[in-house]
Amino acid sequence: VQTKGDPKKGKELYLNTAVLACASCHKLEGVGGEVGPDLTRVWDTHTTEKILEAIVAPSKEIKEGYQTFRAVTADGRVFTGLRVTDTKDEVVIREANGRDVRIPKDDLEQLSATTMSLMPDNAVSQLTYDQFIDLLAFLKSRQVQESLRGTGAAKKEAAVKDGAKQEPSGDA
Repeated sequence: VQTKGDPKKGKELYLNTAVLACASCHKLEGVGGEVGPDLTRVWDTHTTEKILEAIVAPSKEIKEGYQTFRAVTADGRVFTGLRVTDTKDEVVIREANGRDVRIPKDDLEQLSATTMSLMPDNAVSQLTYDQFIDLLAFLKSRQVQESLRGTGAAKKEAAVKDGAKQEPSGDA
């Protein structure tokens, strides 16, 4: 991975939410979503093998706090996601798209933990072998990951200044 992969190309893939959902769900160096675990310092905390396993078989080991819950309302609606809060009055479920769903406890028929990750097993199925190696190289590259620092806040500021109505794309 470190000799064949190109971490800069992997970074482009990671940030391209039209191709992969990595940055939509995971925060890394302050850039990205808040559905999956923060991947900042993953280059230091996980072996290449562990990263590979987490991508290919995400349900094999789910990080504490990121267990998927299934909520069924009294009128039969079903919501699946992370349990963000659970108070005496309501449960908040964060769906895979990042949307928080508030369900009053009076309207909650069932809330149960599942053994499936919100991250799909086929998350990288559309990548070529070389692209997958590039993505892994990026996730193991301290230097290229740290190049993201500060880009999230800077892009949001620029978008506000330009009067943009949408979130920045994350292409660095």
